[in-house]
Amino acid sequence: MKADDIDKSWNAHDAIARSAEAEWIRIAAAEFEQERRGVLAIVTATKRRSVSESSTPDWLSMRGEIDRYLLAVQERLSYELEDAAFVLAQAQLEAWASELDEDAPEADFYAAAWLDTWLEDMAQRTTQSSRDQILAALLEAQNEGASLDELANRLGRVFDDWRDSRAKLLAENETVALGNAAAMGAFKMWKVTVKVWVTMRDNRVREAHKRMEGQTRSIHEDFDCDGWPCQYPKDARLPARLSVNCRCQVRPAGEE
Repeated sequence: MKADDIDKSWNAHDAIARSAEAEWIRIAAAEFEQERRGVLAIVTATKRRSVSESSTPDWLSMRGEIDRYLLAVQERLSYELEDAAFVLAQAQLEAWASELDEDAPEADFYAAAWLDTWLEDMAQRTTQSSRDQILAALLEAQNEGASLDELANRLGRVFDDWRDSRAKLLAENETVALGNAAAMGAFKMWKVTVKVWVTMRDNRVREAHKRMEGQTRSIHEDFDCDGWPCQYPKDARLPARLSVNCRCQVRPAGEE
């Protein structure tokens, strides 16, 4: 397939992902706001118990409560994004079907375990990032002997940063990641036997991905991206340095 045709295909699939971003941002921002309220409510409740019992705050118990709360948040994020993920995957695969002259997947394709697994993995990674940042702020405050009011202020600043940028970052990256994940599932259904890693071939491509350009693997075989196994660009197994803001695409190899 000619480079110009690959670029045209990439632009079409990128436009589909971009069209979904606003809805993903809305959902993610709402979930982060729920995290804010829930975590700060736990801090407030810990302070009230400490005052009523005339005791020092139980930081260990508070951390456990926050951990349990974030686990529930993880399940909710996956649930809230389910419909948006279905709509996006369907749009991407209808475009692939048209491009490759294949039949678009039926509804049962989207009901299969792959989409639930992808959503659960995405929610787990997102929530783990939340947990790491929240508990880092908690540990820092505790080690410095800060009050719970100061902890609440610090956490408030963390959540303010998320509201301004993190929902957008999640939407920009996960809509593209889902497109590649859905494509891989459809390629297998369409009996594609060999896949190829395609970059945008411009000066924004990271060095590790420049080395991936044009590499082929059998459809079930992993790529080796800078030492990390992955089925496709933005595979959840890749570390952030090889995934965040990646624009690469997986395609069937040997297209005419």
